[in-house]
Amino acid sequence: MASENHLVQGWGKGGMVTPLVDVVFNLMITMFIFLMIYMAVVIPRPKRPLHFADRRLPGGAPYQEYAAQIRVLNGSGNFTFYIGLTNLAASQGTIHVNETNGLVRGVFLETVPPRTRPQVVSLGATIVDNRMPVTVPRQWATSWTNGRTNLNLFFHEEVPPETRERLTADSRERTSTEFTNTVLCHYAIRGKLDIQIQPARAPFDPSQNPLRLTGPGAAKGIVGVPLEIPLGPLGGLEPYEFRAQGLPPWLTVDARRAVLTGTPAQTGRVQIALSAKDAQTPVNDWAAASRLAASPGHPLVSSILTLEIEEFRPLGMSCALPRFGRIGQPFGGAVLARGGVGRRAFIAQELPPGLRLDPDSGEISGTPTSTTTNALLIRVVDERTNSTSIRMGKPHWHGIIEAAPKPAIIRPP
Repeated sequence: MASENHLVQGWGKGGMVTPLVDVVFNLMITMFIFLMIYMAVVIPRPKRPLHFADRRLPGGAPYQEYAAQIRVLNGSGNFTFYIGLTNLAASQGTIHVNETNGLVRGVFLETVPPRTRPQVVSLGATIVDNRMPVTVPRQWATSWTNGRTNLNLFFHEEVPPETRERLTADSRERTSTEFTNTVLCHYAIRGKLDIQIQPARAPFDPSQNPLRLTGPGAAKGIVGVPLEIPLGPLGGLEPYEFRAQGLPPWLTVDARRAVLTGTPAQTGRVQIALSAKDAQTPVNDWAAASRLAASPGHPLVSSILTLEIEEFRPLGMSCALPRFGRIGQPFGGAVLARGGVGRRAFIAQELPPGLRLDPDSGEISGTPTSTTTNALLIRVVDERTNSTSIRMGKPHWHGIIEAAPKPAIIRPP
């Protein structure tokens, strides 16, 4: 029994150790958690304010998509990026920055005259640290407005280093004991960021050969007959891209051949807004092309096409001729065609000597050389090889007759 009691008592003394260890361990965990919260919330953000890692951005070249990252060191890591004034003319390119991540994107065009050596483009950048406040004398604070954003900023790089260190330490206490008339600001930096633009590998003078559309401003089609309308892009830098608004369902843009193509399904009249861009701006970047449309090379051009669709009418023709012609005197007449499909060709199968028929317009002209009473026989053919003929004879056409006699001069007796 004695030995058993001893074991029980020993076990009871040893059992007191485990709860004590648990209490101490839990207390340490709790203190650690409170310490982390204090460091994250009470203790200020980084002690060292932000500054530019490099004021030179990567270089660029004309007609290529530009992308570069604005690099910042120190600070809280939560920044807002802004780009203000730049020496980049509106006709030389477009540039913008993602305000959240500092990614600079854009495109550069060729200058007039073309660049022969690198050009330095400078961007006025302002970067605001959103999570690192500082209390400074009011005269060192800058009231800054950008769109809807109104902030008090402290451009710390523009004050002496020793003053900057004191302000940084003082801001961690959220009060200012050294200065009076103070204001709470965000740390910020500003300065020029340089981009070096190289000359184009393939020189192109946009003022001499700008992009343009030479297609027709109006076109006609026939229901059920395949239709092709050329867009006619010229100049600029190939390849071209096209966009059309207001297309009927049966009409599409064939970018490879630069035509509108389709088969009309119904009669009507539509207006189509056509746009074309070239390789002066990146592929599919219509926004950049639109912003630069007024530059000398015209990276984006537009036109309006009026398209009228009619019902099919059979090919027919008529003649507009005098009743006869005279030898040695100029002759004029015409064959008039209507209906059919597309362009028409006129063919003279029987025509008096000295006269000729224009195969495109149907005009008959010339000077007859001999008499004839033969009828005129003319045929017209359209693009789908539909054809018809017309024969002109008496009573509408009497042929070629002798020249009129010269008037006699009667002298007085």
